[in-house]
Amino acid sequence: MDVKDEIAQELNIVRLGLMLGRVHEEIGNFNFAESHFRAAEEASRRIQDYCEREELNNGSTRHVKTSNQ
Repeated sequence: MDVKDEIAQELNIVRLGLMLGRVHEEIGNFNFAESHFRAAEEASRRIQDYCEREELNNGSTRHVKTSNQ
């Protein structure tokens, strides 16, 4: 699996974790909600760590162009 696939997979974990966490929160399953939110947070942290490593390896800051720029 290449880096893009790994990041895409981590983003899916974030999305699903947040979505399922909200669903479980709504129906009162707070333990499950917390578990899903934690999984989303961990995946988000892995993405952040990867980006920070890339920044250190490249020696510069990358800027992502958005539609507002």
